[in-house]
Amino acid sequence: MKLSRSTRFDKIDGNSKFRIRAGSGNNRTDFQVDSPQAQEILLWLLVLREEKTLEEVEQQAIKIIGIDIKQARELSAKFLDLGVLEESPDQVSEQIRDEWDKYGWRDAADFHIDCRNLKFVPDLDGGETYHKIYDDLLSQPEFAGGQPPHYSPKETDQKFTIRHCSLNPEITVEEVFNRSKPINKFIGAPPDLHAVIGAIRDGFSTQRLVKGSLGVHQQRPYPSGGARHPFELYLISDLEGKGTYGTYWYDPLTEELNLQQDGIDKRAIDAACFGKGGIVSSEIFIAISCRWSRHSWKYRYSRSYRMIMLELGHLVQSLNLNFRARGIDVFQCPSLHDSTWSELLCLDDDCAEAPVYILSLGTQGIL
Repeated sequence: MKLSRSTRFDKIDGNSKFRIRAGSGNNRTDFQVDSPQAQEILLWLLVLREEKTLEEVEQQAIKIIGIDIKQARELSAKFLDLGVLEESPDQVSEQIRDEWDKYGWRDAADFHIDCRNLKFVPDLDGGETYHKIYDDLLSQPEFAGGQPPHYSPKETDQKFTIRHCSLNPEITVEEVFNRSKPINKFIGAPPDLHAVIGAIRDGFSTQRLVKGSLGVHQQRPYPSGGARHPFELYLISDLEGKGTYGTYWYDPLTEELNLQQDGIDKRAIDAACFGKGGIVSSEIFIAISCRWSRHSWKYRYSRSYRMIMLELGHLVQSLNLNFRARGIDVFQCPSLHDSTWSELLCLDDDCAEAPVYILSLGTQGIL
């Protein structure tokens, strides 16, 4: 027995309480431990990150929390039932994990194993419709957690509205595709900022707000529309000619750029993408982040990670074609240092929002 890989701790408040998120799919739980012994319970659970027998789990509870054997058994059984603790994995799963791990594919192995025996929930689950299931989620925030809103504004006192350059109506789809060649670096001048903003506006901005059964969501220009796969976009550049770079959050509703931080050394951006030629030779960058918690609130199973990756491809292609249509070359950079980019984007909670992709922009891109 050990601490489940899906278990997360949140909102730890001194010695008295903390929240636990655990499980997957319909078995996901989200609850608060509120007890004078909360710190001891948390320490006990952290000790269980390594595999232990049931007897060892109970003895650790007695030693760390200071409870008797009966209470230790009840507590262990309750956390096992909630999915906070898990039984030893089956031998087949461990063989798969070990085999994939030889090639550095541990994340892929975890994803595969989590999905292999996943319960599929069709439109009717035990006689309940999705509508009823989601009504229950909305009515039980203490179990499901509050639904993150569709809009996550990061407004600041320093905001910019840049006139956008409209797309030339004469350009054909064939011309756009012919421009969409891979590149390694840029040798031309930086692209026109008005054209950059025009491409972001057409490829990313909110088209309309839709009132659905789970509340309001935004309709975006790319295939799935962004309702529960919510991406945020940041522009990083030296917009004010200071010699240093700033990070600007792009508001998809107002189409304004909101300064999040400035004074960034260009070398920090280059290093955060491991010195890729298309980064080093660019002066304008687009960072895409995902608000994971909003997606996970509805899609409560490991396999939904794939949905985010597919939708990221939709968004990147939407932006790519819009940039190319305006004569802007694009370097694709999924190779990013996550924690450094979180700092550059002023993000402090990987579950709430985290960087997933970088694009750099320029002209005369070459291989």
